[in-house]
Amino acid sequence: MEPTSPTIDEILCAALDIGEHILKYGGEVRRVEDTIERIGRAFGAVHVEVFCVTSFLIASLRMPDGTYQQQMRRVKHVRDRLFIVEDMNALSRELCAGQVALSEVRARICQARQRRPYPLWVSLLAVFIFGLGVTLFAGGTLRDALCAALAGYPVFLLSRRAPKGVNPMVMTVFSAFIAATVAIGLVALGLGEHVGFVMAGTLMHLVPGLAFGNSLRDMLGGDTLAGLMRLFHTVLVALMLALGFAAALFMFHDASALGNGEAAWYVLLPSGIVLTVGYAVQIELSPRRLPWVATGSLVATVVYALCLPLGDFVCNLLSSLAVMLYCELAARPAKAPVITFLTPSIIALVPGSLLYYTIHYYISGTYDAALAYGNRMLAAFFGIAAGILLGSILASYLFRMIKARDRRHTGGAQAQ
Repeated sequence: MEPTSPTIDEILCAALDIGEHILKYGGEVRRVEDTIERIGRAFGAVHVEVFCVTSFLIASLRMPDGTYQQQMRRVKHVRDRLFIVEDMNALSRELCAGQVALSEVRARICQARQRRPYPLWVSLLAVFIFGLGVTLFAGGTLRDALCAALAGYPVFLLSRRAPKGVNPMVMTVFSAFIAATVAIGLVALGLGEHVGFVMAGTLMHLVPGLAFGNSLRDMLGGDTLAGLMRLFHTVLVALMLALGFAAALFMFHDASALGNGEAAWYVLLPSGIVLTVGYAVQIELSPRRLPWVATGSLVATVVYALCLPLGDFVCNLLSSLAVMLYCELAARPAKAPVITFLTPSIIALVPGSLLYYTIHYYISGTYDAALAYGNRMLAAFFGIAAGILLGSILASYLFRMIKARDRRHTGGAQAQ
C-alpha cells in the first residue's frame, strides 16, 4: 500500500501513460479504453470517460468527493513493438490488483521501453527468413526466395535509420522503390528466376499487417471511427507501395518472368511457420510467445491448404476463422492481448502477391488481368475480415456460455 492516497491527477496520469504506450506500440483502441477505465475504477473513480482514436487519447475521472480531472495525449510516432503492449497489459492488471504502487508505474514503463527482446543479429535473421518464407508460400523457387530475403534488408535498414522529420508516406514510397529496384536487379543478374515472386516477397516487408488487423479488431469492438481511420491508413500505405513499385517498373521496364501458381501443401506448412516467426520477431513479439504464434500459423496454413479449391474468399474466411478461434482460446490462459497472437498468426494469409500482380498488370496496361487479380485480392481481404468477425462472435458466445455454466455450478455448490 502507498503511504498516502494518490491524487486524481496522479491516477489519471498513470492510466494515460499505460494507455498511450499500448496505443503507440500496436494495441487496439478498445484495449486502450478498457485499460484506462479499469485503472480508474480500481482507484475508486465513480465515473470514467475515455475517447481514443489512432493518434489521440483523452480521458476524465470523477471521484466520490466530486473532484474531477481530465487529461489528453497526442500520439505522434507509432511503432510495432508488441512485447510492450503485453507488458503494459500485465502492468495494468497488477496495478488494478494492488500489486504495484502507482509511484512505480513510470519506472516500469521506462524499463519496458529500454528492453530489447532480441539482439540485432536475430532481427537480421528474421528479415531473411521472413522474405524466404513469404516467397516460398507464394509459390516461388528457392532462388526467388533467397533474392526476396536479400531484398528485404534495404527496407529494414531504411525503417531503422529513417531521417527524423520525413513524412512517413514519403518514406514508404521511397522504401518500395528501393525494394523493387533491388528485386529487379537481382533477377536481372540471374540470381532469381521470377521477378513476380521476388517482388511479392519483398512487398510483404512493407505491408502494414498489424494496422490491418487492428482496424478489424477496432471495428468489431464497436470503435467504428478508429477502425475506419486505421483501415484508411492501411489503404493509403498500400497506395504508396503501389506508387513506389510503379516508379521502379516504369524506370527499368522489367520484362522478366512473373511466375504464377500455388505452392504445394508440403511447402505451405513450413514456409507459413517460418514467415510467421520472422514477422513476429520484426514486430518484437515477446520470445515466449513464438511457439504460440507458430502453432497459430500452422492452424491457418493447414486450413488454407485444405480449402484452396474453394476460392479465395471461402479459403481465407475459413482459415482466418480457425486462427481467430485459436488465438482467442490461447490468449485467455496466457492473460495476453489477442492481437499479439492474431497478427503474426494471420500474416501468411495477407495477399501480398495478389497486390503486386494487380499493380504490375495495371501499370503494364493489361487491365483485364489487373481486374482479375484485384478481384481476387479484395475477395481475400474480405474473407479475412469475415473470418475474424465470425471467430470473434463465436469466441464471445463460447466464453459467455462457459461463464454462465461456472456461475450455475458455483451457485449450486453454495446452496448445498
